Amino acid sequence: MHDDLETEPVPENPFPCRAFSPQLELVRRFAAQSLPKMRSLLLAVLAAYVVSAIHAVLAFLNKRRALQRVSEWAMAAGFVLHTAALIADWVIDGHYPLFYRRETLSFLAWTLVASYALVLYRYRARPLGVVTLRWFLF
Repeated sequence: MHDDLETEPVPENPFPCRAFSPQLELVRRFAAQSLPKMRSLLLAVLAAYVVSAIHAVLAFLNKRRALQRVSEWAMAAGFVLHTAALIADWVIDGHYPLFYRRETLSFLAWTLVASYALVLYRYRARPLGVVTLRWFLF
């Protein structure tokens, strides 16, 4: 055909949203090797949320402030770990964590906890934790 027309090289990465600059590729490789496995991190998040949900129910039934404090601290620890897991997932995969079902559900749970924390901070609606945090048990 036409030899004078140059053809474009086929890109190595078929997903342009996952293409990294060389500096970001080094960060991604370092994060993939140094960060703990996502499954174990998400299991720790789940454990913290379960502890928070159980203590929120017990605090509601027994009217104990100490149980409510344990619930709030466990929720805060779970939220921090969950935030770290979402950031690590973003860095390792190279896209925001909303593409696949696991990522979407994880982000939805993170948003639910953040919303509850804001309502708790703003309105001091502690009994709402019984309804909100209970969803992590099912």
